[in-house]
Amino acid sequence: MTLLDRVQKLTPQIRATADRVEADGEIPAPVIESLAEAGVFRLAVPGGTPSSAGEMVAVLEEIGRADASTGWCAMIGAITGTALTYLPPETAASLLSDPNLVMAGVGSPRGEARAVEGGYRVTGRWSLASGCLHATWIVGGAHTAEGFRCFLMRAGEVTIHRTWDALGLRGTGSHDFSASDVFVPTERVFDPTGPARGSGTLSRYGRSALGFGVAAVMLGVARAAIEDFGGSDQARGLHGSGRAFLLEAFANGSEADQELAVVTAAGHATRATDLVYAANGTAAAMMSSPLQRYFRDVHTAAQHGMVRGGS
Repeated sequence: MTLLDRVQKLTPQIRATADRVEADGEIPAPVIESLAEAGVFRLAVPGGTPSSAGEMVAVLEEIGRADASTGWCAMIGAITGTALTYLPPETAASLLSDPNLVMAGVGSPRGEARAVEGGYRVTGRWSLASGCLHATWIVGGAHTAEGFRCFLMRAGEVTIHRTWDALGLRGTGSHDFSASDVFVPTERVFDPTGPARGSGTLSRYGRSALGFGVAAVMLGVARAAIEDFGGSDQARGLHGSGRAFLLEAFANGSEADQELAVVTAAGHATRATDLVYAANGTAAAMMSSPLQRYFRDVHTAAQHGMVRGGS
């Protein structure tokens, strides 16, 4: 059974919890456990499950189709796993021995770290840490005397501040988190601009990997709108062409092609969802209709800097 097969078996469970996810502002623990068991959070770790960008698009799109917030958290957890490719192999192997491993965090250097014997002491506050509510490990970027570094901290060592109250993607738990003088040993410190020590499916795409994941989830939202509410030929064409360009660029394209494909796929997904929303009139705006959530989710995702283009 492929990873996509396992994810498709989870679709009914994810869809059944979508209203609860939005109301509670977080993904239920059983859903996280199911995603972890399926291997979703190991998509981009050293020796990860998928063999191609195409498989990753299919997996993330499928989860996004079931529920955008769940798809977003699955995507963030998977892509944050690329951090393990920068750690010593023995450290990565130790972390991967935990079947419940889920990662989140913010790589931007929002903190300060001072060198001490055996590692660093890290202090700072980071914003928009999607998936932090269910993560077991959290990455935080910080300035050091040697330059910018990222630090892998245990979830219990940071404080989560519930700041996420947005139009859409309400269940992603994209809150702030802070660290106060947290000790991080050297083996859990890495330079994200340096060479990777291991390889994963997304590690070769560098900075473009996050945009790739965002676009894939957005395509899933558009697909849900089209399939659930009867999309027009134009909406289906936008979804299909955006998806095809994303797959081609990440299979054979240059970095510039990949960046353009990310922006194009995200824009097409947003426009396709808009067309379905407009075609359904007043009914689309009723809170009883999932379509209004698809509309809000895709537009919130479209605000992400990686898919806006020129930002």
